[in-house]
Amino acid sequence: MDFSIARHLQVLKRYEEAEKELIKALHHCHELRREIQRRLNKLEGDRHDQASSDGKCQANIEALCVLDKCTVFNTTVVVANLGRIDVERGRLKQALPQLSIAKTLLLDSHDLVMQGFVDLQLGIVYRQLRPSNHSNTADAEELIRSAIKKFELADHQPLLAKGTLELAQYYFGKTAISPADLAEARKHLEGHGVVEGVRQRWDAQRSLLLARIEFAEGTRKSWRESAKNAEYALELAQTSGLKEVEAIANLVLAELALKDGDFKKALDCCRAVQRLKPKNVADKAWMYLVLAETWRLEGSLGNALRFLSRWKKIKGNVENEGIRERAVELERSLKDERKRGFFIAPGDDDIEMNRHMEKLKDFLISRARSLGSTIPVQASLLGVKPQTLANWRSRKKRVQEGS
Repeated sequence: MDFSIARHLQVLKRYEEAEKELIKALHHCHELRREIQRRLNKLEGDRHDQASSDGKCQANIEALCVLDKCTVFNTTVVVANLGRIDVERGRLKQALPQLSIAKTLLLDSHDLVMQGFVDLQLGIVYRQLRPSNHSNTADAEELIRSAIKKFELADHQPLLAKGTLELAQYYFGKTAISPADLAEARKHLEGHGVVEGVRQRWDAQRSLLLARIEFAEGTRKSWRESAKNAEYALELAQTSGLKEVEAIANLVLAELALKDGDFKKALDCCRAVQRLKPKNVADKAWMYLVLAETWRLEGSLGNALRFLSRWKKIKGNVENEGIRERAVELERSLKDERKRGFFIAPGDDDIEMNRHMEKLKDFLISRARSLGSTIPVQASLLGVKPQTLANWRSRKKRVQEGS
């Protein structure tokens, strides 16, 4: 019962409640295993105490062994789903040990669907952690392909579609992505047909990833196609309640708006994401980075830095290396912007240098006069020679007389 409730809550993205129910289910599995082991030990003792083997005793032992295997499998399912929740929330390093335990528990199992499910979740984790550990590159692809093969053998179409989508994501998310990688990602998406039972979800996720691939292709034509697919994914997500797809579709549209210099639309798209309150910390981080970039390009450095500071508050919880690399690039750009705002670039005619210098001198003269009674004392306070201060005062007087 606890597991059924947990799965329902998980589908609704009520992750904290789902975790509590799964932990209850895990506790029940452990209690059941302890009771099974206690009874098995007793039966084994009873059998050894008898001169000859008791057929009924042996049958009970065999039944309890079967029940024990079922309990181990149920434990595996619970642990795997705890890992899945962490994956969906972006807590990749927390998911890794749970999924590894589940994979070990499945070594003696013949359940292809469950084996494939765990392989796929591990592949998703390694895919997102990959840039920080290049040894994970082969692991991610191998695990995802292993999962796809198992789903094919089990003829599980919804999970096969999910595996195909993740393989496309793997190629799309490669470090230093190449046109060949984008083509490979597109091939896996376009090579998979309609998935009955999860048609809208598949269409929405497929269209969204196509939009991201087309955005990465970087041509005006591909950006137009990207916008169409992102809008379609957004429409499907809104009618199907797929909030995570809706959030990412809005972020893709915000990125496209930035390419067109449409800062208002970019901000509107990001605000739509804010209203959705993304559960995945990586999606929330992406939103903050897009907002910071939008304000930077619009010339509002203060707002850009405000959203960058929000990113920094959750930075420690973001394990997706692609997002972290994006943040490093943005921080570098903002640092350059801050330098640009502080230092005077050669040939910059927009800052009215002479006028500001005269205003500064006026302020310094007035301030020094209020603190010192003689020119030598005032000059000393300002760190200039008395003659320099005298020249400043003479110039100020001539300007005032001329006006």
